[in-house]
Amino acid sequence: MQEVKGKYIRVKLPDNLKSIEWRKSDNQTKISALLKLFNKEREKNQVFVFVDEGTFIANSNAKFAIGTSTAKIGDVSFETKELSLFIFENSDVFLIFGENRTDYVSSISITVESGLSLNLFELWNTPQQSSSFNITKISLKPSSSLKLLFLENTEESSLVVQKKIFFISENSDMYGGNIWKGLGKTLVSQEVYLDGDDSSLRDFHLCLGEGKKKLEVNYKVFHRGKRTKSFLSSRIILKDASEIAFLEDAEIENSAVDSDSYVEGKSLILSEKAKNFLIPSMNIGTNIVKAKHSASCSRVGERELFYLMSRGLDRETAEKLIIYGFISEILNEFPLKHFIPKLPDFPQDVLL
Repeated sequence: MQEVKGKYIRVKLPDNLKSIEWRKSDNQTKISALLKLFNKEREKNQVFVFVDEGTFIANSNAKFAIGTSTAKIGDVSFETKELSLFIFENSDVFLIFGENRTDYVSSISITVESGLSLNLFELWNTPQQSSSFNITKISLKPSSSLKLLFLENTEESSLVVQKKIFFISENSDMYGGNIWKGLGKTLVSQEVYLDGDDSSLRDFHLCLGEGKKKLEVNYKVFHRGKRTKSFLSSRIILKDASEIAFLEDAEIENSAVDSDSYVEGKSLILSEKAKNFLIPSMNIGTNIVKAKHSASCSRVGERELFYLMSRGLDRETAEKLIIYGFISEILNEFPLKHFIPKLPDFPQDVLL
């Protein structure tokens, strides 16, 4: 049995992993429910990919190809069928993972042509006792843009391993909002390459840990072009016996003169059994840059609780108010925030 090793999480791979066999579909039955979930209307420039079924629904302006690829996660490699999508107009793309009980490995590549914008909605709904392994590669050609809304809502005893790679060309930008809310075990490696001059990244992560959730995110930003900019921010809340490791690293290469990078994270711990590893870091190869990183870890303070309770709130309401303030600090920085699905126990009212 093979393993994928993170810094804090080890994942044993099922022996029966199968590669997705991709096929184009014209089945419209799932689309209405999906659009309703995201509060979106049906439009002609939308692409839907139901990954565990191996089906996709694409309009005529989105070209596609299916080929063989080697998907590598950690030290483990898989031979897979890769779905390649080429976006030729401003579009919405929906990537839906884990609606069926299957153990599979999948590979997806998306290329956004020059001067275009893409809204990407990614949803993980991995059921209990199932495993999903995925490689996603996204390339932005010059003067294009990506807005990303990602939601992990996996069930208890599920397993997700994913590698994401983004290539950002000159004058292009990526703007992401990510919610990690599931109950399963998730190991993610994410790499963003700011290859082109004046390319930029803003990415925000909200991690909600409860139950026995285990999450490790290894996030690296590589500054290669001149005058590149990155802003990476995370907020982590831990309850029960959850464990979350969020490792943020910015690599500024010699060629990336006049670049600007900021990496920061904050965590709020609500349980003695919860564990948090929040590690921002930087590796700077040139002197002509701006770079800053910070991290903080705290608990709900008795002083803040006392103040709110002295104003007539009970302890539970006061604690919830502090948590909502912590969440809204980052959630209102999200792109596409008005399309965040309504989730159980999720404070939708903090969205302004």
